[in-house]
Amino acid sequence: MPIRVHIIRTHYPHWSRHSGINQFIGRIDPARFAVTEDVVPTGQERLMHLPGFVRRRLRGLCGQRGMPVYSLNDLHAECRVIRQIRNGDIDVLHYLDGEHSMQFIPTLRHHIGARCRAVSVVATFHQPPDALASLINTDIVRRADRVTVLAPSQQAYFAAVMPEDRIVQILHGVDTEHFRPGAADVPDNGQFRCLTVGYCWRDYDAVFAVAERLRDQTNFVFDIVNRDVKVPDRLPNVRHHKNLDDDGLLTLYQTSQALLLPLKQATANNVILEAMACGLPIISTDLTALRAYAPGEEATLVSDNDIAQLADAVIALYAEPDHRQRMAAAARTRAEQLSWDTITGKFENLYSDLNQERT
Repeated sequence: MPIRVHIIRTHYPHWSRHSGINQFIGRIDPARFAVTEDVVPTGQERLMHLPGFVRRRLRGLCGQRGMPVYSLNDLHAECRVIRQIRNGDIDVLHYLDGEHSMQFIPTLRHHIGARCRAVSVVATFHQPPDALASLINTDIVRRADRVTVLAPSQQAYFAAVMPEDRIVQILHGVDTEHFRPGAADVPDNGQFRCLTVGYCWRDYDAVFAVAERLRDQTNFVFDIVNRDVKVPDRLPNVRHHKNLDDDGLLTLYQTSQALLLPLKQATANNVILEAMACGLPIISTDLTALRAYAPGEEATLVSDNDIAQLADAVIALYAEPDHRQRMAAAARTRAEQLSWDTITGKFENLYSDLNQERT
């Protein structure tokens, strides 16, 4: 009989159809696992049919557990799952966004029947250690059977919360079939295009400082994909893209010559993985997490987002096409090592281990 896995995950509307950690779900072997999902929206509340005073009381109940981003939508998802557990329909419950959606079941399962006690609980956490302290309730987290982390920088934080043998590192994956190299060498007009994409933890001040430093060298162009960032008027070498669809984003990856992505913090990063899969050399920040994803020649990692070093890295990629091509090949190779086919197998092994322990 297949292992019955239920996944609660948060919907992020800014992700493309091919981005995000949920990509592994559709690749799970259906002969071994029966997978169901509850996708929790981040906007409109699901319980609008209830009177306002009831919703206010429920919000107060949610907030009492110290999970600041836990919402009524998350509560609705957990209530649905409790019914499924009582019916004996779930073997493994996976909170794919532990910071958002895990609150009541890890505690209540020991009080609401034998079937609830038998369900294994695993939660995946995405945020860097400095952010986790304000986002999670460690009393709840330690009740999970496993915690999965996306980077080694998270492990020390969770080791202070629960036994280390219950902490599993599973790196983020990437869709290497969709994100693939194009003809991204320097075009005939000589322009060298550096791409920056995304929102969370980006250091756009550093990007703009690099663009300013290279403003008088007209062969360098900086493409920015972010609806909300304000691009300084003084930078004619910056192109601002606000509403790209999936195909437009892929085209930018495939027609750029480098990813310039200085960061303030990181665990996993979709953009770095997608850029590597498209064969882009990476220029980013020297962080423990990024060294796990880009440990070799595929990336130039700069300490403290030093502007001169970031700009020099851009110039070096332009001036040394052989080096750029080696980095591009190394980036694609590394992305293939992190393909979703590989990463999915790690989640399957985790589910199998948990199911074996409960039986």
